[in-house]
Amino acid sequence: MQDIFSSKVNDFVNWCETAIDHYNKEYYADSLLNMRKSGEAACKLLFYYRFTEKIAVEKTEGKSYKELIQAVIWHDLADRRVINWLEAMQIHGNDAAHDIRVEKEHAEFAVNALRLFIDWIFTRYIKAAVPSRLKKAMTSVHQPAKTENVTSPIQKELDKIKKEKEDLE
Repeated sequence: MQDIFSSKVNDFVNWCETAIDHYNKEYYADSLLNMRKSGEAACKLLFYYRFTEKIAVEKTEGKSYKELIQAVIWHDLADRRVINWLEAMQIHGNDAAHDIRVEKEHAEFAVNALRLFIDWIFTRYIKAAVPSRLKKAMTSVHQPAKTENVTSPIQKELDKIKKEKEDLE
């Protein structure tokens, strides 16, 4: 039988694998939802690593993702850059959950946050090797094609605003 910490690691790995699989299939909204679930599982994993099972349960059960992130901050379980990665997955996952239009760029940003988080939690926090299943999933992430002639929607909007500002001056 698996101990509770191993079970939490397995939950985290499963959500991450699903998120990356959906990302690679270009199911960006589904990917973001699963990245959000990965983040929730990650917060719980931080507590189960640091505290006894009883305390971890008290601090995590029934909590929303926002409350879990706040608890991670309160208990000083991660530094600000790690919190930023968790929040990136939360924000973009929330957008996907509430049928807000999801752009490929949002999923790219979140999957990069997830990859950074995976590396951090195993190599720096738990001080263990990234599980082989997760390492395999991470190396399968499709990287965006580098093109010089393609302008992102965000860049187009920025260019439009700059032009309007110039016209006003």
